[in-house]
Amino acid sequence: MICEICDRHDILFIADEVMCGTGRTGKPFAIEHWGVVPDFIAAGKGMASGYAPLAGLLVSEHIHQVIKDGSGNLGHGHTFMGNPHSCAVGVAVLRYLEEHDLINRCARMGEYMFSALDRLRDHPLVGDVRGKGLFAGIDFIQDHETHMPYLRKFRVSERVTEEAFRNGLVLYPGSGGATTEMGDHLLIAPPFIITKKEIDEAVAILKKTLDTVYAGLERDVNGG
Repeated sequence: MICEICDRHDILFIADEVMCGTGRTGKPFAIEHWGVVPDFIAAGKGMASGYAPLAGLLVSEHIHQVIKDGSGNLGHGHTFMGNPHSCAVGVAVLRYLEEHDLINRCARMGEYMFSALDRLRDHPLVGDVRGKGLFAGIDFIQDHETHMPYLRKFRVSERVTEEAFRNGLVLYPGSGGATTEMGDHLLIAPPFIITKKEIDEAVAILKKTLDTVYAGLERDVNGG
């Protein structure tokens, strides 16, 4: 729908795939799940799998043609652009993904991961679990009827990730979304080679973590 609005008003559609691209959602780019072809795709992170800093901009053919028919020059430049080491790493990573069919593996393991995460939906702290492939988000709420989040002073997402880390699980905290400040959530983005056993272990740790954090929140909120 957003793409249709952009097309109708001659607005360029840019897909930010820096975190969700390069196969993490079970397709080369997340936008492909909706059958949309954007004008630009911003890519990074997974392109080099963290082994070297690398980002890229993919441009649709009709945009490329406009530049080609015009000045023929795309005026851009950064200090470390065109780094041969990073580019070599990116080529090696993309080749490895293809040779080991890791994008399709993300899709398969993602189905298992979400089936495991679904067990957390009834937890009093969990508002929703969503995502695709090996890319999941969980948001935390105080009231299930109104979906009201906790006040930011309670640092829910930070408390969850800190407790999870103490239990041996690394998560990515986030805040905002419900309003400019309120809202707590976390990101789960495991390695493409994660196993079912490791997914079960991670979800078990997360469940234990949520129980501990929720008990602490109950004491803090109710003044106990």
